[in-house]
Amino acid sequence: MAVPENFDLAHLGAIELYTPKFEESLHFFRDICAMREVERIGNSAYLRTWDEYQLYSLKLTASDTNGVGRTLYRTTSEDALQRRVTAIDKAGLGHGWREPEVGVGRSFEFEDPDGHLMALYYDTEHYVPDDKDRPALKTRPLPTRGTASTRGDSTTLITLPAM
Repeated sequence: MAVPENFDLAHLGAIELYTPKFEESLHFFRDICAMREVERIGNSAYLRTWDEYQLYSLKLTASDTNGVGRTLYRTTSEDALQRRVTAIDKAGLGHGWREPEVGVGRSFEFEDPDGHLMALYYDTEHYVPDDKDRPALKTRPLPTRGTASTRGDSTTLITLPAM
């Protein structure tokens, strides 16, 4: 059975935030929100919320100004990714394919009609907790620190402070 095109997007995968106050912002997300830093490459830190199945939810990037970089959306399948790429190219908004990066397979980068940078992908790396992240109690999803931010595709990334 074919999946209708309006079900091609599964969920918000990750969002990149630019910050001129990198260390302060990293402290907020890592130590106050209890997000786990899973990778650091160049001027970017990759953070994950608890209860997230993907490797990261937030890419924090040092910048001269604050703002949103790329917003990544996961598609429901490889076929769904191809359908969306075709539609985006037809609309003249596509930038092209990007090589795999931290936790995400190849992605198709584009701009929405308002000029916001976005990308679609399907292949993803699932997070596997180590001994540090494995809870002692099944009802306690994380170590006891911070505010226990869960699921990056929910309110965690919507209610961000201005940094």
